[in-house]
Formats: sequence, structure tokens, C-alpha cells
Amino acid sequence: MKHYFAYGTLLGEKAMQDFAPSARAVGVMRLEGYELAFAETHVSGKGGCWLRPTADGVVYGVQYEVSDEDMERMDKASGIPERLWVHLPVTLVDEGGNRVESNTYTIPGTPPPFKPATDYVGKIKDGLGTTTLPADYVRKVEQTIESAA
Repeated sequence: MKHYFAYGTLLGEKAMQDFAPSARAVGVMRLEGYELAFAETHVSGKGGCWLRPTADGVVYGVQYEVSDEDMERMDKASGIPERLWVHLPVTLVDEGGNRVESNTYTIPGTPPPFKPATDYVGKIKDGLGTTTLPADYVRKVEQTIESAA
């Protein structure tokens, strides 16, 4: 089993299980030192969620356990072989304050801003609506979505 930290389109359990049927939510966790942004990959017109490094940033999401096979399928669907996104090893903080190791995806480097499509943003909003996250964080993500539109 692998660990995957979902913070964007795969935040909601249904969306995650559509990609990885073996996915089991471990819990809501936070990633410090980053903020959610939207960026373009090295392929013009392709982009999505990016973890922008920032000293005081916090990103909330869900830690999932997924099978090795599902992780491979997610890697291919996410463009890992083409380096559209890359694996990012992260240290999360759970609700009890414990540190937990995981992996997630991000766009490599310092990519340019990107305007995400309505259906892409819809998946993030669905996840925000079905996952218990701090209200101020949900508002911040909604503002990030609004300013990217």
C-alpha cells in the first residue's frame, strides 16, 4: 500500500475512488509550507493544482492509502511519465499533531499561472463540500479559485 495526500481534484472520496478503487481515507491532514495555486505544466494549455512553496502557507487535504496498482494508474493518468506533474514526498500533520510521511503530486519548478476549466474546479468544490476542513481554509481555496477564473 502507498500513501497519497489529496488536496485538489481528488480531495473527495468519490473522486479518489473513481481513480483508485482501493483508496481508503486515513484522515484529514495538513501540509505546512505550501499554498494551493493553479499553474500550467510545460505543455501549453495543460495545468491544474500546484503546491506553491511559501513559508507561512498551509494546505489541508486527505491522506489516502492506495494499492500499488492504483498508484501506478494514477501516475499515468496524472502525467507523471511526461513530467506534467511529479511526485513530492511530504510530511503531513494529523489532527493529533503527529507527523506523517506521504507523497503527493505537484507541477515541477516555478510554473506560470493557469486558469482551470469549470469542470476541473467543480471537482475541487465537490471535495470541499464533502470533506470536513477548517472553514477559513475552505474560504481561502474558494478565493483562490475565484481569482484564477
